[in-house]
Amino acid sequence: MQNLYSYPSPDALAHLDSAQARYNANILAIRLLKQLELDKVLPGSISLTEQHILAAYAGWGDTDTYNLGVQVDATGQLHGELVELVTEAELKAIRRSRLTGFYTPLPLAQVIWDGLLWLGLDKCGDGLKVLEPACGSGVFLSTMPDAIRSRVTHVRASELDKISARITQYLHPSAVVHAEAFETLALPENAFDLVISNVPFGNIPIFDAAIVADEDFLKRTLHDYFLSRAVRLTRPGGIVALLTSYGSLDKKNGRVREWIAERADLLAAMRLPSGTFAGNAGTKAGADLLFLRKHVDGELPKPAEWLGLGSHRQWSVYASTSVSYPINAYFNVHPEHVLGTLQPDTTAHGESLLVLETEPGEHLSRLPELLTTVLPQNSVTAPPIQKVSHSVGGNVLTRRRSSTLRWMRRLLRLPMITR
Repeated sequence: MQNLYSYPSPDALAHLDSAQARYNANILAIRLLKQLELDKVLPGSISLTEQHILAAYAGWGDTDTYNLGVQVDATGQLHGELVELVTEAELKAIRRSRLTGFYTPLPLAQVIWDGLLWLGLDKCGDGLKVLEPACGSGVFLSTMPDAIRSRVTHVRASELDKISARITQYLHPSAVVHAEAFETLALPENAFDLVISNVPFGNIPIFDAAIVADEDFLKRTLHDYFLSRAVRLTRPGGIVALLTSYGSLDKKNGRVREWIAERADLLAAMRLPSGTFAGNAGTKAGADLLFLRKHVDGELPKPAEWLGLGSHRQWSVYASTSVSYPINAYFNVHPEHVLGTLQPDTTAHGESLLVLETEPGEHLSRLPELLTTVLPQNSVTAPPIQKVSHSVGGNVLTRRRSSTLRWMRRLLRLPMITR
């Protein structure tokens, strides 16, 4: 697929290592975006320098970065450079998304793509369909390897932050980018070869009328909703590669995990260090990296060690005793998949387990080798070609219809891109 931006180097965003640097890059990108739109410059017509400026947009998930551009006076009115630069609707979208707007570091995104290459996604033939449901400024699209990019014929993405979505559209003119919430976006189920994303985290319930009452538990948190819907949208035999909250695997209630296990196999889970997104988002949040393969038709669920919880016992300063902390049983069986040292952390809400690194960046240096050890090499298969029967003058003619034709029929039923 042509007209997809690529970062010039793995360290292209390394300079965004402080709130001030991220703020400066964000303001520069927004000013350029506004000028391009004012001049009616179409996506696909901007210079490489302009692409690099837009690609440095890091979002506003970092509170310190946001506060540099927005101040609140004694009356509650908002002031500041960012307030003056964007529209009221854009600012509202920024404020709504900033609690979950932690963009993926480039090196991590590239390692995830390396895992997908190891799985053989580039060997599935042409006509691949890719979905990025929380695209930010397009980090995953911008790090897609050429071997996969050359096989892709359709990319669809969504992003709640309208500015991020418009930046992604300028960087990736061939993609269909929706500036709206994932839950409001009409998409065909069982359609995508790959769903890849760093999903938003949060105990925020989602309204999605398409989810039936007895599956209401799928929309009680942002991250579980994204995870479960990603599985729905992936075609049989396709791959889901997501960064999600520790809570998806560690929560006591395992109904979401059970629902997923009925439809997909967990190929690998890697618990990334707390602070994985600190370099370009200023947050200490950690994440689990999950690779899932959706069952093909007729495939039965397999016994899954990740459905239940295990424990990690450690001395608690908060409780002044040894405490057993819940952790997914998968990590008891595969402790090497915890990329750091488990350490209790005391907060206003009690204690939870952090994952601390011995050396900064240690997890990325271990992750590629771990993925090649765990992920089944070249195991992704192309979607089956279905036979379709047509009756002509009493005779039955059989022809083969490709997945591309099926995809085009679905596209005709989809709404036009929203901006």
